[in-house]
Amino acid sequence: MSGLIVLRWMELSLAGGGLWAFWCRMQARVAEGRRERREQEELQAYAGLDVQLGGDAGMPELATRVSQLMAEKSVFRRTAVLVRDAGGCLRWRAARGWRRPRWTR
Repeated sequence: MSGLIVLRWMELSLAGGGLWAFWCRMQARVAEGRRERREQEELQAYAGLDVQLGGDAGMPELATRVSQLMAEKSVFRRTAVLVRDAGGCLRWRAARGWRRPRWTR
């Protein structure tokens, strides 16, 4: 009798382990689907971004739009845009999610 109980216990534990593995696999697929949808939304937002510089709108306005979009749509909540000026130096133009660093002018 005790051998039968041990056998049934092993069957139940194997079945439970199989169900748990199936559940984990399904959760991974759901998470992958969410990640793919988020990536597609991000790429569509970048594709829809107007990056043309208007007559009176300059680089700071474009940098602000790019930084805002990146902070909203990407996994990065803190973004910054650096632009190389005519002298070859990198300048901080726009940021979202953090303060302007002390080392910029």
